[in-house]
Amino acid sequence: MAGQTEIIAILNSGISFNRFLRPYIISATVIAIASFYLNNWVIPHANLVRLQFENIYIKNPYVYRGRNIHRQIKPGEFVYFESYDNKANTGFMFSIEKFEGGKLVTKLMADRITWDSLTQKWSIENYTIRHINGMTEELKKGIRLDTTLSIHPSEFNRRMNFIEAMDFSELNSYIKEEKSRGSEVIPFYEVEKYRRTSYPFATFILTLIGVAISSKKYVAV
Repeated sequence: MAGQTEIIAILNSGISFNRFLRPYIISATVIAIASFYLNNWVIPHANLVRLQFENIYIKNPYVYRGRNIHRQIKPGEFVYFESYDNKANTGFMFSIEKFEGGKLVTKLMADRITWDSLTQKWSIENYTIRHINGMTEELKKGIRLDTTLSIHPSEFNRRMNFIEAMDFSELNSYIKEEKSRGSEVIPFYEVEKYRRTSYPFATFILTLIGVAISSKKYVAV
């Protein structure tokens, strides 16, 4: 249109640039809505199959390499692993601390903690429990203790890109949960969330730039 001087004729006929721009904005709105829906609901579910195929047939078995892992499993209750072996489902130099009113009341320390897939419980080995009551302390030691914790081995057995298979609501819920647990990789999850929402809005920006530039007729010198 610009090359055939049609835009100049349209504007000279009294039609404002805003009116000329309206069909493009409507088209951009349709594209943005479709893009938002696809990015946040359709594509994540399709990614699930792709990621499963890649993890099984393309990529090497996943190895968790995190160190000094801190998690809040419930309000006032924190766990710590110095390291974790996701192949054996075993954590080393484990501790769990319980706070009440901002004060430490119980601390359990153990050499290792292992997930028992038969009982669906954690087995704590060579543990020491400190019960703190003001200025007094009670110390208890043991060889083995089976317990349940609000943490599962699957959390240490997945690559970072697993969030690509979450839809918009699932991703928001997961980010909220990880914030309450003090996860150190929240910025990565938030980048994925903002990436999905920024692309649809970029449609409007590119439309405005494209129409503004193409509406001018440029003559080669």
